[in-house]
Amino acid sequence: MLGAAAAGLLALRVDQRHPVLVAKHQIATGQRIGNQDLAVARVAGDGLSMIPADQAGQVIGKYAATRIDAGRLIDTGMLSDLGLLTRGNAATGLSLPPGRFPASGLESGDIVRIVRSIDGQGKVISPRATVGSVQMPSEGVFGDGSQNTIVTVIVPEQEAPAVAAAGAADQVEILLLSRGEPVD
Repeated sequence: MLGAAAAGLLALRVDQRHPVLVAKHQIATGQRIGNQDLAVARVAGDGLSMIPADQAGQVIGKYAATRIDAGRLIDTGMLSDLGLLTRGNAATGLSLPPGRFPASGLESGDIVRIVRSIDGQGKVISPRATVGSVQMPSEGVFGDGSQNTIVTVIVPEQEAPAVAAAGAADQVEILLLSRGEPVD
């Protein structure tokens, strides 16, 4: 008798599950979200910020304000109308050998400080930049056997020339300030 009641309660709870949007795979901070990034999961409860599956249009075309892990329920607080590259900012690429950034690596959305290092002296050339993307050497963009990691950083426009020049001269060090802060 008790087993039948528990089974009935379980069936009732299953019937109360609602289809909502989840991340199909990891979505990087600042990434524009497309239909291919979304999946549907059925969950119990009515979370105010969960997005029903039939309202995918609210998500598609928006940007991830923070990293969204695979399988995570998507809520409105994770979305932004703006990507990382906004007015007044510039993106520049840096080719970084091992030891020029933290051993834990860098991720899209990380907040970093960029330092120009010459003859053991460091000068901050961008006090607060955002990592846009990271391409590890094993991904082999250039196929040249380089062990460098390619990092795109988003910096204020006025800092971009100094960052680009230091990168071209192989004089850049990156200091990690915080991991995966939401996009402003």
